[in-house]
Amino acid sequence: IKKVKDIVAELNADDWKARDRAETALVAMGPMITGTLKQMRATQTPEAQQRIDSVLKQLDKVDPKTAPPATPAGGAGGAGLVPQPQGAVPQIDVGPVNGPVQVQLQER
Repeated sequence: IKKVKDIVAELNADDWKARDRAETALVAMGPMITGTLKQMRATQTPEAQQRIDSVLKQLDKVDPKTAPPATPAGGAGGAGLVPQPQGAVPQIDVGPVNGPVQVQLQER
């Protein structure tokens, strides 16, 4: 929740690029943040409220059953979850190897 609050604070940044990055980051976090955004909306500036509305509208289109999985940040024992872009192949940190290891998951 703290990360969501920090990103929502960026929706009020003076730089429009920072506001756009914050909006994109919230969408990338997926539908699991919908409740938090709805709770925070009323206390935000009109600019942030408009952007939260935009994020919520985009998240309403995402089906949680088909949303890409979040993966641990920093690999095994990571500090948090990092949302994967839609259609991305999830990457798993397996420790030191000679290059990145990708695992492609297949639906059954």
